Amino acid sequence: MARATAAPAHLRNLLIRPWGYLAREGMPERRISTTREINEELLKQLELTRTVQLSRLGGQHCVAVGLPAGCTVLVEGNVGDFFGALNNGASLSLNGSAGRFCGDTMLSGELVVNGDCGSGAGQYMRGGTLVVKGDCRGTAAQMLRGGTVVIDGSAGREVGRYMTLGDVVVVGDAGELAGENMMGGAIYILGEPKSLGLNARLSRPTPEELERLRFLHKQYRFRRVQDEESLSDFQKISAETKRPLIGEVRI
Repeated sequence: MARATAAPAHLRNLLIRPWGYLAREGMPERRISTTREINEELLKQLELTRTVQLSRLGGQHCVAVGLPAGCTVLVEGNVGDFFGALNNGASLSLNGSAGRFCGDTMLSGELVVNGDCGSGAGQYMRGGTLVVKGDCRGTAAQMLRGGTVVIDGSAGREVGRYMTLGDVVVVGDAGELAGENMMGGAIYILGEPKSLGLNARLSRPTPEELERLRFLHKQYRFRRVQDEESLSDFQKISAETKRPLIGEVRI
């Protein structure tokens, strides 16, 4: 009799997936697992109620993508890449960590991650607010075109690369080449950048900008800010010129 062989590790990972649970007020939980099932059922439930909870997720990609305005989704567990991408006005809250490209191309709404994010958080955002209550591993807010990205921990290298509009708040430190070839907008950092990128300069925030930071702190409670007086320790990274690509370009 032939001996059964174990499935390759990568195949086992695909076959043995954690189950997810979706529930809404007054209704029993329903067990689902694949990204397609999760998103299809999520949209169905949002037609019946404006608040839906997803729990026990285990790394599925592309969860809660392109949700419309006026709905609230509460997520428990860790998610994979592109969580909350293309958000169009929904309020999303994740109690867990997210993979890469969280909030990618977000248009409006609010996305709060009570954990860490992988690289690419908030890239191509055009509006809304993305709040990461942990660290962003790798890049963040690249090609930012509007909205606000708050990182309540530290950011990796090249935060805000090629950004043209919007605000980035880094409550911790930033990696190398912060603000690389940025053309507009501003990066506010309480810690220190390891180095500045091309076309990036350091200055002090204006009184109006400090007032904006004070508003964000009241709303999201920055962990490293003990009192409002310490908000004056923020530094501002902005663009030297709006046309940085005319000169040297770092590959």
